[in-house]
Amino acid sequence: MTQPTDSMQFFAKSGLIDEIVEKVSRHTLPDPCRWTQAADGVFVTTCGRAFDFSDDGPDENRFSYCPFCGRSIVVKDGSGE
Repeated sequence: MTQPTDSMQFFAKSGLIDEIVEKVSRHTLPDPCRWTQAADGVFVTTCGRAFDFSDDGPDENRFSYCPFCGRSIVVKDGSGE
């Protein structure tokens, strides 16, 4: 195990580590980016963008995260789900 550095000791004494841990533990994941396929086949995203796949959709093309906003993708059917 490494020895604590002066800066680590400072943060421990000042209570900043506890404050950071508290904030991280309260952090929740952002809402997913919802992708809905329009009649023309283009997927419209809740982050305000559009994406057109040559074949299939996000799941078949292994898209787990929106390339525009970085949030996880949830695909909705065009009927309003």
